[in-house]
Amino acid sequence: MPETIVCGLDTSSGADAVADTARWLANRLQARLVLVHVAEEPMAEAEELLTSFRVRLGLGARDDVRLLEGSPEDRLREAVDNDAADLLVVGSRGRGALQSAVFGSVSRSLVTSARCPVVVVPSSLPDRSSERGGEASIVCGVDGSEHAVAAVRLGADLAARLGFRLLVVHALPDLGAVASYPGARSTAPPLSAQPDERTRHAQRIIDAAVDAAAGRAEGIVEPGRPWEVLESVADREGGELLLVAARGLSGLRAAMFGSVANEVVTSSRRPVVVLPEPAESRFAST
Repeated sequence: MPETIVCGLDTSSGADAVADTARWLANRLQARLVLVHVAEEPMAEAEELLTSFRVRLGLGARDDVRLLEGSPEDRLREAVDNDAADLLVVGSRGRGALQSAVFGSVSRSLVTSARCPVVVVPSSLPDRSSERGGEASIVCGVDGSEHAVAAVRLGADLAARLGFRLLVVHALPDLGAVASYPGARSTAPPLSAQPDERTRHAQRIIDAAVDAAAGRAEGIVEPGRPWEVLESVADREGGELLLVAARGLSGLRAAMFGSVANEVVTSSRRPVVVLPEPAESRFAST
């Protein structure tokens, strides 16, 4: 069970959604919550901001609030490491490809370098299925890579502790997906392949993912762009969280991160759990 959740807060309009998501996860997982704000404004305003969040979230004696200075990504990584955090919650601060550079300023660095899973929260949130009485789920994208298998193991753990279903979803590339996502060409048989070959390939990916979850998952295969397929499945299946692997790409290769995970993070209407490569060892096969 996660024991500590670190939540990075700023002064953006999406900070309330980030804080509320962190509180929701901490309540559901019975975890300690650590709020971190790296001040860029006068200290008096920063202290007032954190006081308002302490009251808003009803923080208890075991929770913590920290006002720090320096680089936001460095201070948050340090908090994750020093507190042995199980989850880091941050805001997306961007919606859509044209705004992805804003996301990249802090969150992009963290989703490729943090040593724990990172929950990226959009600036506004829909009503939660679990609060409406619906059957909630975690929707995890899989592509047959070892990165995705590690994400499935994380998903199985979170789903069991949250009381949610785990859905492992493979997007079968169609012509539009291949045109917009070059990686699709290397993760599936070519479009010219026989339909049964493509179907068998997709089923093998799903079977491996279900096995990684020790059978505690449902498999879904649908054609289309991965980010659109994941969001569509989440819409109709009570998806509370999306889950993807960051695939460990950073720095000059970060553009490839944007091919799937960045599209999911910047376009989703719900929180997205991203598994960075440095955190994958936590969910290695035993």
